[in-house]
Amino acid sequence: MLFIKRIITIIIAIATILTGGSFSGKAEEKENIGEEIVAEREDNTEQIEEVEEVEEVVEEELLEEEEEKIEEDILEENKRIPWQSYDEELIKGIIARGYNGTVLEDRNAILKFQAENNLLVDGIVGPMTKEALQNENKLVYDIVPESFKEKDWIIVINKSKKILTVYKRGEVYKKYPVALGKASSPTPDYKFRIINKIVDPYWGGIRGKYTPVKGGDPKNPLGRRWLGLSTEKYWGYGIHGNADPFSIGKYISAGCIRMINEDVEELFEYIPMGTEVWIGTEEVLEEWGIKQCIEYKVLQVAYNNFLY
Repeated sequence: MLFIKRIITIIIAIATILTGGSFSGKAEEKENIGEEIVAEREDNTEQIEEVEEVEEVVEEELLEEEEEKIEEDILEENKRIPWQSYDEELIKGIIARGYNGTVLEDRNAILKFQAENNLLVDGIVGPMTKEALQNENKLVYDIVPESFKEKDWIIVINKSKKILTVYKRGEVYKKYPVALGKASSPTPDYKFRIINKIVDPYWGGIRGKYTPVKGGDPKNPLGRRWLGLSTEKYWGYGIHGNADPFSIGKYISAGCIRMINEDVEELFEYIPMGTEVWIGTEEVLEEWGIKQCIEYKVLQVAYNNFLY
């Protein structure tokens, strides 16, 4: 009985609140209150539906905007510099024909593809090269110091990946595969400058220790072009061609930077005297503010992470 009384008391209190304190037992008043409650509920329902519709529209617009920005943010983060990579269909065709690294033209194409994609340059079609060819969410980018934007030209040589990168006003202009010094005569980590440019250079080894070979001779290990580097600390280093085209992509030289002959001839034409040449391992380059990367971004995953 006490429970029933409490229920009745609560009902009376609620009714009193709803009627603004004027609770009477008249049927007409009860009917009016009921109509008002129904009308109010209908209004509330309409307002809720309108709010939900607005929320849905706003959410859709926000998601569309965020989806559009995901890829832009990936590219712009940390001053990343993207560029068009070497012809992938050409590379796929070479591999489909049974690539084994013995055909020079095909090997050079693989080397250039690897350099363009910031991969280890070795002329071998391994898992990393295959992934770069097959993964559609590939993102290749460089990060460089702000000071690079003030330089017309600057060259960076990544000793870890065997890539020579030319930057123009802070943007990637061209990437080339190279060969570098072997373990007993490594290419030094240093910030050089180009101090001379020679067509058909004479060769006699460092300090003339080898039998001389005249300029332009097919056996000249310097090839047809030479870009000499600064000598305030290191002497005799340069960027040049080669007489052993299958050496590109290896650690094999006496310390100089070898290039594919047509590549160094191209570089020779547009790079001016005095251009800075920064040479270092990936660790050294990172200390200097340079990163050369390849990543694989699954945009849908990033999008889902944003939602949840």
